[in-house]
Amino acid sequence: MTEAGESSASARRHASYYAALLDRAHSEFFSKPLAEWMAEYSSCIDNVHVAIDWALSPDGDGDVGVALTANAVPLWTRLTLLEECRTRVERALSVLSPDVARGGKREMQLFAAFAAASTLTKGPGPESELAWSATLQIAERIGDIDYQLRALWGIWIGHHTGESQARALEAARKFRDVAALSSDVADPVVGDRIIGTVLWAQGELQAARSTMEQVLRSYVAPSDRSHLIRFQFDQRVTAYSALSLTLWLQGFPEQAMKIVETSAQLAQNLAHDPSIFHATALSGCRVALLAGDRPSADRLLALLQGAVARQVSYGVWIRAYRGEIMIRDGDPEAGSRFLEVALTELPKAA
Repeated sequence: MTEAGESSASARRHASYYAALLDRAHSEFFSKPLAEWMAEYSSCIDNVHVAIDWALSPDGDGDVGVALTANAVPLWTRLTLLEECRTRVERALSVLSPDVARGGKREMQLFAAFAAASTLTKGPGPESELAWSATLQIAERIGDIDYQLRALWGIWIGHHTGESQARALEAARKFRDVAALSSDVADPVVGDRIIGTVLWAQGELQAARSTMEQVLRSYVAPSDRSHLIRFQFDQRVTAYSALSLTLWLQGFPEQAMKIVETSAQLAQNLAHDPSIFHATALSGCRVALLAGDRPSADRLLALLQGAVARQVSYGVWIRAYRGEIMIRDGDPEAGSRFLEVALTELPKAA
């Protein structure tokens, strides 16, 4: 009994120590240089997992576990442990009260983290849509502009990828209206960017092109890289993606390929897997194959393959493009098999 009590007390002290450490890490997330922040906090990830496991166990302390989980989100994000983030945040949400949507900042942060990780690992869907809606509900009630924008971005991408462009445009315009209240001067430009993406999807190519070109002229990426966290991708990469597809559709393949190379290089320089995915899977590989530029397509697929090693969910895109290449290389039977399997998985990854 005494040993059990001492063990529990030791586990509590351990969890409390890392709760305090992560609280500091969370507060320094956007103020400290990335390399310095990572050097100080990345090595504690295993201890953080041990602390969370105890805190969310029947013998632990749920409140400490929830706080630990919420403050660990930046660490999982920086280490690109997105599936780890999703499952652990989901576990933390499960210990909260059923009326959690009436909660406060902590619940809002957990819903947003779960929605973002779900979007990046499983693709937009009902699960992430519900979490984004809960995030928005709390953020509007407590007047948090930052999380209103995060939630509206998530709601927008769900409608956009779900082919509901009218609802996507509604969410994008609401995003831009809320962004006008933000202290971050780059936020309204993000609103213009997502509106331009909807215009592209609706076939309004010249309007989409003009919007993306204006976004690329006016957007200044925050020095703290906060948009990579808040909106999941580098906004220049996403603008380049839409612009390259637009230029190809307008009949300018050479210009489109120049934009593809610029986008891929930027994403690679950022060493940010979601942005690499956007620059390659969602635009670059597609444009290169359409333009008949096989060497560029192979280079872009190799870049995507590197990201797949860290994000398994991206692998379906590799299989889809490999299938298309097999067909182009004269092996339609094998290529069709690859594509058939990939197409059954793509709705979950798109």
